[in-house]
Amino acid sequence: WMESMRKGPYHWPHHAGTYKNIPDANRKLLGRWQNEPLPWRKFITKPLNFEGERTETAANVVCQKGYMSGMVQPCVSQAGTYIPAGFNEETVPPPGVLPWAARDPMYEMDPETHEPFPNPLALREYKLQMMLDLQKHWNVHGFHVVRYEDLSTEYLTNLVQQLSTVLGGVQPECDVASTNVRLTAKKNIHPDYAAWIMENANWTIEASVGYTPV
Repeated sequence: WMESMRKGPYHWPHHAGTYKNIPDANRKLLGRWQNEPLPWRKFITKPLNFEGERTETAANVVCQKGYMSGMVQPCVSQAGTYIPAGFNEETVPPPGVLPWAARDPMYEMDPETHEPFPNPLALREYKLQMMLDLQKHWNVHGFHVVRYEDLSTEYLTNLVQQLSTVLGGVQPECDVASTNVRLTAKKNIHPDYAAWIMENANWTIEASVGYTPV
């Protein structure tokens, strides 16, 4: 997960590294933009902080994508108007051209302190705990964690059959056996990078969703 976020930091322009334009005959003037990810050491130590113009708002104001004030920066969407570092108004590509939504910044904040998360792993811990707490705060009659990498065709077929039974025999509208689940290949990461994750992950919460130290 950490390596996927480093290479594909959606809505995190300050964690996207540098951009380069690869010539593309089909796109001519726009080319094909790619990013050179941040080195892993910088990625894991860079707080999830929006470094652009912050939009302060009063309490209980709904910000972009439905977040409440103090939970996300910038509060007001800057999609299409934000210019990432390294560009200016004349050189920045149109919205949607740079990868990872680089012109649509959104950094989630710690809802208790309204401060940036110190690193992506801290954000992961918060979001996992929030997901696990759904059954406490909502009228949820059943709760089952499914790891994305477990979604092989066989597992998915068995899962849908169990859901069908629980729902009183409701049958799926598609052919589950033919579903093509795109699984991400395992990443080869630096041993020191792996050691940092091992040391800083909350393994109690990780175990609740099926992950253990290796």
